[in-house]
Amino acid sequence: MDRWLPACAALALGLAAPALADEVEAELHGDVKLFSVASFPFAWFAPPEIPPEAEPFLPDDFDPQTLLDEAGLGTDASLTGAADLRLKGVLRAGRSRLEVHHALTLQDQGASTGLGSSSGVGRSAPEFLDLSYTPDIGASTRLQARIDRLLWAYGADGVDVTVGRQPVTFGSGLIFTPMDVVNPFSPATIDTEYKPGVDALRVDAYAGLGGRVTGVVAWAGTYGPLADDADNIELADVILAANGQATLGVTDVQALLAVARGEPVFGLGLVSAVGPIGVHGDVTLTLPADDADEEDPFVRAVIGADGRPTGTTSISGELSYQGCGAADPGDYLEVAQGQRFARGETWQMGRYYGALAVSQEITPLLVGSVAVIANLGDPSALLAPNVSWSVGENSLVAAGGYVGLGKRPDAVPLGFDPTTFAISEPSADALAASVNSEFGLVPVALFISARNYF
Repeated sequence: MDRWLPACAALALGLAAPALADEVEAELHGDVKLFSVASFPFAWFAPPEIPPEAEPFLPDDFDPQTLLDEAGLGTDASLTGAADLRLKGVLRAGRSRLEVHHALTLQDQGASTGLGSSSGVGRSAPEFLDLSYTPDIGASTRLQARIDRLLWAYGADGVDVTVGRQPVTFGSGLIFTPMDVVNPFSPATIDTEYKPGVDALRVDAYAGLGGRVTGVVAWAGTYGPLADDADNIELADVILAANGQATLGVTDVQALLAVARGEPVFGLGLVSAVGPIGVHGDVTLTLPADDADEEDPFVRAVIGADGRPTGTTSISGELSYQGCGAADPGDYLEVAQGQRFARGETWQMGRYYGALAVSQEITPLLVGSVAVIANLGDPSALLAPNVSWSVGENSLVAAGGYVGLGKRPDAVPLGFDPTTFAISEPSADALAASVNSEFGLVPVALFISARNYF
């Protein structure tokens, strides 16, 4: 708790001088969110094969399937829950703004539900200042307290400066986001209302009606300066980015130059319109670091369109290419175990993708939607239906799910020690060889959520 005070005091001092001379405006509000996620796994693991010579020594009640279930590797459905309370305070004085969000998240540590497991709340990011606290309340439940926003912003003539914990986003991609080099969302995240804040310095300079240049220095390391090994901070622990945007007629063009965790990234993007149809596209070239898994530079790209065929219907579609993905399903697990996947830089395992999302207003208070994200190389797909109901002025209830469509992996027998009757997971090679499609790895996951804003 005491480590929060220096950060709060530093930002408050930045606001204090103009506050003495200008009228101060304060806001305090927040929201409460509840999530329940049910998962229905498939049979990826098979009971162990018992050597014939070991059978005479087994207990009479020995059941290989029971070992599988007790290890949490069976097909029993599981139910997990999460509750999130976020308090948001804003203090304005003249051209200055101080904003603080405190998030308190209680999560059931149940079985994972694959890509559909993330409610979105409690999602974190690397911290330059340690502003999180996770007390030990038992193995089955996790309580996390985090300052998710702590920023001071000042707007001068043609220049905005923001320092502190804040969300950072680049690019125009909706589902596939190659230009978003700072902690992007997976599209299977249930709640994407709040992108986790990162510790950063951001400067926005404006020119004319549509010109803007943004410079960002963001922390991306696995430890902060309060850690014992703070003297070992390197370029790989930060993200340096410059993003420029200009408007040419009805087209916004942007360029990105970044060094993300020590890797140069070059990007171009555009947002435009063809009649009533909006179009967008982003492309990036990444030069991997010397110690990265990929030895060659790779391209990531997305092109998409969106429109409203009726006043109550919206449709969006995207095509994407990911050069750092695997071309063969047998290599998917290697991609999933890589650094890019682990730190959330990418969420796809393959290379060629398409996505289509349709939203329909059923009544002014009831909206239904469905999205399909397809790996075009398998082929396989992720189906995500959703319906939301505004039950009050500040309250919303939603239900939906994530369904993996594609060939399931082949069932792989667990290892078995006939002397101890202990089981072990199959080898990495056996698991990799069993994979037949990307979204065939995703179990069925259904969720309900409720949220209230105050």
